[in-house]
Amino acid sequence: MKTLIFCTALLMVLLTSCSKSSHENIPKDDSQKFAIKFDISGFNQMIGDFDGNARSASGGSTAKTDPDTLKKYINYIYFYVFANGAKLKEVRQTSTDTAFGHIIDSMPAGNYNIAMIGSKDPVTIEPTYGDDRFLVFGLPGTDVFFKNIPISVSGAINQTMTLDRIVSKLKVVIKDKIPTGTKSITISLLSDPQRGGLEVVSMILNKLRLSRGEPVDGGQGLSGYSPDVIGTDTLIGTENFSKEYILFAMSSTKTVVNLLSKDAQGVTISEKNIYNVTLVPGKRTVLSGNLFTTTNLDGVNTSINNAEWAKDSVLINF
Repeated sequence: MKTLIFCTALLMVLLTSCSKSSHENIPKDDSQKFAIKFDISGFNQMIGDFDGNARSASGGSTAKTDPDTLKKYINYIYFYVFANGAKLKEVRQTSTDTAFGHIIDSMPAGNYNIAMIGSKDPVTIEPTYGDDRFLVFGLPGTDVFFKNIPISVSGAINQTMTLDRIVSKLKVVIKDKIPTGTKSITISLLSDPQRGGLEVVSMILNKLRLSRGEPVDGGQGLSGYSPDVIGTDTLIGTENFSKEYILFAMSSTKTVVNLLSKDAQGVTISEKNIYNVTLVPGKRTVLSGNLFTTTNLDGVNTSINNAEWAKDSVLINF
Protein backbone atom coordinates (compact mmCIF):
# COMPACT_ATOMS: atom_id res chain seq x y z
CA MET A 1 0.00 0.00 0.00
CA LYS A 2 1.46 3.34 -1.05
CA THR A 3 1.18 6.06 1.56
CA LEU A 4 1.95 9.69 2.26
CA ILE A 5 2.84 10.93 5.74
CA PHE A 6 1.14 14.06 7.08
CA CYS A 7 2.98 15.09 10.26
CA THR A 8 1.18 17.21 12.84
CA ALA A 9 2.97 19.67 15.08
CA LEU A 10 2.02 22.35 17.57
CA LEU A 11 1.52 25.98 16.61
CA MET A 12 -0.40 28.65 18.54
CA VAL A 13 -2.61 30.47 16.07
CA LEU A 14 -6.20 31.69 16.06
CA LEU A 15 -8.53 30.94 13.14
CA THR A 16 -12.28 31.09 13.08
CA SER A 17 -14.05 27.75 12.81
CA CYS A 18 -17.72 27.10 12.19
CA SER A 19 -19.67 25.47 14.98
CA LYS A 20 -23.29 24.43 15.48
CA SER A 21 -24.97 24.12 18.83
CA SER A 22 -26.70 20.91 17.69
CA HIS A 23 -23.38 19.09 17.44
CA GLU A 24 -22.63 16.96 20.46
CA ASN A 25 -19.40 17.49 22.40
CA ILE A 26 -18.86 20.95 20.88
CA PRO A 27 -19.35 23.77 23.38
CA LYS A 28 -21.64 26.64 22.45
CA ASP A 29 -18.98 29.02 23.74
CA ASP A 30 -16.07 28.42 21.37
CA SER A 31 -13.89 31.23 22.72
CA GLN A 32 -11.33 28.69 23.94
CA LYS A 33 -9.67 26.88 21.08
CA PHE A 34 -6.70 24.54 20.94
CA ALA A 35 -4.18 25.21 18.20
CA ILE A 36 -2.87 22.51 15.90
CA LYS A 37 -0.78 22.48 12.74
CA PHE A 38 -0.81 19.80 10.04
CA ASP A 39 2.62 19.86 8.44
CA ILE A 40 2.60 17.96 5.16
CA SER A 41 6.32 17.54 4.88
CA GLY A 42 7.35 13.93 4.38
CA PHE A 43 6.85 10.50 2.91
CA ASN A 44 6.89 7.09 4.49
CA GLN A 45 9.47 4.45 3.71
CA MET A 46 8.60 4.15 0.01
CA ILE A 47 6.35 5.91 -2.48
CA GLY A 48 5.86 4.64 -6.04
CA ASP A 49 4.67 6.95 -8.79
CA PHE A 50 3.10 6.22 -12.17
CA ASP A 51 6.51 5.86 -13.86
CA GLY A 52 7.72 3.25 -11.42
CA ASN A 53 10.12 5.56 -9.60
CA ALA A 54 10.42 5.25 -5.84
CA ARG A 55 12.12 7.05 -2.99
CA SER A 56 13.13 5.31 0.21
CA ALA A 57 13.57 6.61 3.72
CA SER A 58 16.51 5.12 5.57
CA GLY A 59 15.87 3.11 8.70
CA GLY A 60 12.15 2.87 8.01
CA SER A 61 11.52 6.34 9.45
CA THR A 62 9.70 9.28 7.95
CA ALA A 63 11.83 11.19 5.44
CA LYS A 64 11.67 14.95 5.63
CA THR A 65 11.15 16.37 2.15
CA ASP A 66 10.88 19.80 0.57
CA PRO A 67 7.73 21.10 -1.14
CA ASP A 68 9.20 20.31 -4.56
CA THR A 69 9.44 16.63 -3.65
CA LEU A 70 5.86 16.67 -2.36
CA LYS A 71 4.69 18.10 -5.67
CA LYS A 72 6.01 15.07 -7.53
CA TYR A 73 3.13 13.09 -6.05
CA ILE A 74 0.32 15.53 -5.26
CA ASN A 75 -0.61 18.99 -6.49
CA TYR A 76 -3.84 19.45 -4.55
CA ILE A 77 -4.69 19.13 -0.86
CA TYR A 78 -8.22 19.00 0.60
CA PHE A 79 -8.63 19.18 4.37
CA TYR A 80 -11.98 18.73 6.15
CA VAL A 81 -13.17 18.76 9.75
CA PHE A 82 -16.47 16.97 10.52
CA ALA A 83 -18.59 16.65 13.66
CA ASN A 84 -21.47 14.16 13.67
CA GLY A 85 -21.31 13.92 9.88
CA ALA A 86 -21.53 17.68 9.28
CA LYS A 87 -18.72 19.73 7.74
CA LEU A 88 -17.31 22.34 10.12
CA LYS A 89 -14.22 23.43 8.25
CA GLU A 90 -12.66 23.12 4.81
CA VAL A 91 -9.19 24.10 3.56
CA ARG A 92 -7.97 23.68 -0.01
CA GLN A 93 -4.45 24.20 -1.29
CA THR A 94 -2.67 23.96 -4.62
CA SER A 95 1.02 23.43 -5.29
CA THR A 96 1.36 27.09 -6.32
CA ASP A 97 0.43 28.27 -2.82
CA THR A 98 3.38 29.48 -0.79
CA ALA A 99 2.06 27.56 2.22
CA PHE A 100 1.47 24.36 0.26
CA GLY A 101 1.81 21.43 2.64
CA HIS A 102 1.20 23.47 5.82
CA ILE A 103 -2.36 23.52 7.15
CA ILE A 104 -3.03 25.48 10.33
CA ASP A 105 -6.22 25.11 12.32
CA SER A 106 -7.69 25.62 15.78
CA MET A 107 -10.74 23.94 17.25
CA PRO A 108 -12.72 23.99 20.50
CA ALA A 109 -12.87 20.90 22.70
CA GLY A 110 -14.97 18.10 21.23
CA ASN A 111 -14.97 14.99 19.06
CA TYR A 112 -14.24 15.32 15.35
CA ASN A 113 -13.33 13.42 12.22
CA ILE A 114 -10.47 14.71 10.09
CA ALA A 115 -10.51 13.88 6.37
CA MET A 116 -7.45 14.58 4.23
CA ILE A 117 -7.14 14.17 0.45
CA GLY A 118 -3.99 14.53 -1.63
CA SER A 119 -4.39 14.32 -5.41
CA LYS A 120 -2.34 14.76 -8.56
CA ASP A 121 -5.15 16.58 -10.38
CA PRO A 122 -8.25 18.43 -9.16
CA VAL A 123 -11.00 16.17 -7.80
CA THR A 124 -14.77 16.64 -7.52
CA ILE A 125 -16.20 17.23 -4.04
CA GLU A 126 -19.97 17.48 -3.76
CA PRO A 127 -22.49 17.84 -0.89
CA THR A 128 -24.61 14.85 -1.90
CA TYR A 129 -26.37 14.43 1.45
CA GLY A 130 -26.93 17.26 3.92
CA ASP A 131 -23.80 18.77 5.44
CA ASP A 132 -21.56 15.82 4.51
CA ARG A 133 -19.10 15.86 1.60
CA PHE A 134 -18.37 13.21 -1.02
CA LEU A 135 -15.32 12.64 -3.19
CA VAL A 136 -16.60 11.64 -6.65
CA PHE A 137 -14.41 9.66 -9.04
CA GLY A 138 -14.76 9.84 -12.82
CA LEU A 139 -12.88 8.69 -15.92
CA PRO A 140 -10.05 8.68 -16.77
CA GLY A 141 -9.22 9.46 -13.11
CA THR A 142 -6.20 10.71 -11.19
CA ASP A 143 -3.87 9.55 -8.43
CA VAL A 144 -5.52 10.02 -5.02
CA PHE A 145 -4.35 9.53 -1.42
CA PHE A 146 -6.75 9.67 1.53
CA LYS A 147 -7.16 9.25 5.27
CA ASN A 148 -9.97 9.72 7.76
CA ILE A 149 -9.20 9.70 11.48
CA PRO A 150 -11.26 10.48 14.60
CA ILE A 151 -9.78 12.94 17.07
CA SER A 152 -10.85 14.07 20.53
CA VAL A 153 -9.77 17.62 21.26
CA SER A 154 -9.22 18.60 24.87
CA GLY A 155 -5.89 20.32 24.34
CA ALA A 156 -3.27 20.87 21.67
CA ILE A 157 -2.78 17.82 19.42
CA ASN A 158 0.46 16.40 18.08
CA GLN A 159 0.12 13.28 15.91
CA THR A 160 0.85 11.80 12.47
CA MET A 161 -1.58 11.18 9.59
CA THR A 162 -0.70 8.55 6.99
CA LEU A 163 -2.48 8.87 3.65
CA ASP A 164 -3.10 5.67 1.69
CA ARG A 165 -3.37 5.41 -2.07
CA ILE A 166 -7.03 4.55 -2.73
CA VAL A 167 -6.95 4.02 -6.50
CA SER A 168 -6.08 1.19 -8.87
CA LYS A 169 -4.88 1.47 -12.44
CA LEU A 170 -6.63 -0.34 -15.30
CA LYS A 171 -5.09 -0.57 -18.76
CA VAL A 172 -7.01 -2.00 -21.73
CA VAL A 173 -5.01 -3.10 -24.79
CA ILE A 174 -6.84 -4.11 -28.01
CA LYS A 175 -4.19 -6.03 -29.92
CA ASP A 176 -5.88 -6.62 -33.25
CA LYS A 177 -6.32 -4.05 -36.01
CA ILE A 178 -9.31 -1.70 -35.80
CA PRO A 179 -11.16 -2.46 -39.06
CA THR A 180 -12.57 -0.06 -41.63
CA GLY A 181 -16.14 0.93 -40.85
CA THR A 182 -15.62 1.11 -37.08
CA LYS A 183 -17.10 4.34 -35.73
CA SER A 184 -16.61 3.89 -31.99
CA ILE A 185 -15.27 1.65 -29.24
CA THR A 186 -16.98 1.84 -25.85
CA ILE A 187 -15.31 0.65 -22.65
CA SER A 188 -17.68 0.12 -19.72
CA LEU A 189 -17.27 -1.01 -16.12
CA LEU A 190 -20.05 -3.38 -15.14
CA SER A 191 -21.13 -5.18 -12.00
CA ASP A 192 -19.45 -8.56 -11.54
CA PRO A 193 -22.19 -11.22 -11.45
CA GLN A 194 -21.69 -14.64 -9.96
CA ARG A 195 -22.22 -16.76 -13.05
CA GLY A 196 -24.75 -19.53 -12.43
CA GLY A 197 -27.58 -19.12 -9.97
CA LEU A 198 -28.62 -15.79 -8.54
CA GLU A 199 -26.72 -12.68 -9.51
CA VAL A 200 -24.44 -11.40 -6.76
CA VAL A 201 -23.08 -7.97 -7.58
CA SER A 202 -19.71 -6.53 -6.67
CA MET A 203 -20.01 -2.82 -7.33
CA ILE A 204 -17.28 -0.66 -8.75
CA LEU A 205 -18.07 2.29 -6.53
CA ASN A 206 -17.20 5.85 -7.44
CA LYS A 207 -18.00 7.87 -4.31
CA LEU A 208 -16.22 8.23 -0.98
CA ARG A 209 -18.06 9.64 2.04
CA LEU A 210 -15.49 11.92 3.61
CA SER A 211 -16.96 12.19 7.13
CA ARG A 212 -16.76 8.42 7.60
CA GLY A 213 -14.09 7.43 5.10
CA GLU A 214 -16.47 4.89 3.56
CA PRO A 215 -17.26 4.13 -0.11
CA VAL A 216 -20.85 4.49 -1.30
CA ASP A 217 -22.54 3.63 -4.57
CA GLY A 218 -23.70 6.06 -7.21
CA GLY A 219 -27.33 5.80 -6.13
CA GLN A 220 -29.89 3.04 -6.61
CA GLY A 221 -27.17 0.41 -6.77
CA LEU A 222 -25.37 1.98 -9.74
CA SER A 223 -21.60 2.03 -10.00
CA GLY A 224 -21.59 5.67 -11.11
CA TYR A 225 -18.92 5.35 -13.81
CA SER A 226 -20.19 6.42 -17.21
CA PRO A 227 -19.06 4.41 -20.27
CA ASP A 228 -16.03 5.76 -22.12
CA VAL A 229 -17.01 6.19 -25.77
CA ILE A 230 -13.93 6.48 -28.01
CA GLY A 231 -14.28 7.81 -31.56
CA THR A 232 -12.23 5.76 -34.01
CA ASP A 233 -12.22 7.91 -37.16
CA THR A 234 -8.46 8.48 -36.80
CA LEU A 235 -7.73 5.02 -35.40
CA ILE A 236 -8.71 2.82 -38.35
CA GLY A 237 -5.95 0.27 -38.98
CA THR A 238 -4.40 0.83 -35.54
CA GLU A 239 -3.02 -2.20 -33.72
CA ASN A 240 -2.38 -2.45 -29.96
CA PHE A 241 -4.68 0.45 -29.19
CA SER A 242 -4.63 1.12 -25.44
CA LYS A 243 -6.53 3.20 -22.90
CA GLU A 244 -5.67 3.64 -19.24
CA TYR A 245 -7.87 4.55 -16.27
CA ILE A 246 -7.36 5.26 -12.58
CA LEU A 247 -10.25 3.83 -10.57
CA PHE A 248 -11.42 4.17 -6.98
CA ALA A 249 -10.40 1.08 -4.99
CA MET A 250 -10.02 1.21 -1.21
CA SER A 251 -9.71 -2.59 -1.16
CA SER A 252 -9.40 -5.41 -3.68
CA THR A 253 -12.55 -5.75 -5.78
CA LYS A 254 -13.70 -7.40 -9.01
CA THR A 255 -15.57 -6.10 -12.00
CA VAL A 256 -16.55 -6.96 -15.56
CA VAL A 257 -15.10 -4.85 -18.38
CA ASN A 258 -17.30 -4.62 -21.47
CA LEU A 259 -15.76 -3.78 -24.86
CA LEU A 260 -18.20 -2.79 -27.61
CA SER A 261 -17.51 -1.56 -31.14
CA LYS A 262 -20.14 -0.08 -33.49
CA ASP A 263 -20.36 1.27 -37.01
CA ALA A 264 -21.67 4.68 -38.11
CA GLN A 265 -25.28 3.41 -38.02
CA GLY A 266 -24.92 2.20 -34.43
CA VAL A 267 -24.85 -1.47 -35.40
CA THR A 268 -22.66 -3.66 -33.20
CA ILE A 269 -19.52 -4.93 -34.93
CA SER A 270 -18.07 -6.86 -32.00
CA GLU A 271 -18.52 -7.15 -28.26
CA LYS A 272 -16.66 -8.88 -25.45
CA ASN A 273 -17.07 -9.14 -21.68
CA ILE A 274 -13.96 -9.73 -19.59
CA TYR A 275 -14.91 -11.30 -16.26
CA ASN A 276 -13.09 -11.50 -12.93
CA VAL A 277 -11.10 -8.32 -13.49
CA THR A 278 -9.41 -7.64 -10.15
CA LEU A 279 -8.57 -4.11 -9.03
CA VAL A 280 -6.11 -3.70 -6.16
CA PRO A 281 -5.17 -0.34 -4.55
CA GLY A 282 -1.77 0.82 -5.73
CA LYS A 283 -1.48 -1.82 -8.46
CA ARG A 284 -2.13 -1.94 -12.18
CA THR A 285 -4.34 -4.48 -13.96
CA VAL A 286 -3.66 -4.92 -17.68
CA LEU A 287 -6.28 -6.39 -20.02
CA SER A 288 -4.75 -7.47 -23.33
CA GLY A 289 -6.39 -9.31 -26.20
CA ASN A 290 -8.34 -9.22 -29.46
CA LEU A 291 -11.72 -7.56 -29.90
CA PHE A 292 -12.33 -7.95 -33.64
CA THR A 293 -10.85 -11.40 -34.25
CA THR A 294 -11.28 -14.65 -32.33
CA THR A 295 -8.49 -16.39 -30.44
CA ASN A 296 -7.94 -19.82 -29.00
CA LEU A 297 -7.99 -18.46 -25.45
CA ASP A 298 -10.66 -20.05 -23.28
CA GLY A 299 -11.50 -18.07 -20.16
CA VAL A 300 -9.07 -15.75 -18.40
CA ASN A 301 -5.34 -16.23 -17.91
CA THR A 302 -3.76 -14.29 -15.08
CA SER A 303 -0.08 -13.76 -14.34
CA ILE A 304 2.23 -11.28 -12.64
CA ASN A 305 3.55 -8.50 -14.80
CA ASN A 306 6.42 -6.09 -14.20
CA ALA A 307 4.31 -2.96 -14.34
CA GLU A 308 5.32 0.66 -14.64
CA TRP A 309 3.11 1.87 -11.81
CA ALA A 310 3.72 -0.68 -9.08
CA LYS A 311 6.12 -3.45 -8.17
CA ASP A 312 3.67 -6.08 -9.37
CA SER A 313 0.38 -6.00 -11.23
CA VAL A 314 -2.15 -8.38 -12.74
CA LEU A 315 -2.00 -9.22 -16.45
CA ILE A 316 -5.21 -10.67 -17.94
CA ASN A 317 -5.29 -11.98 -21.51
CA PHE A 318 -8.68 -12.11 -23.21
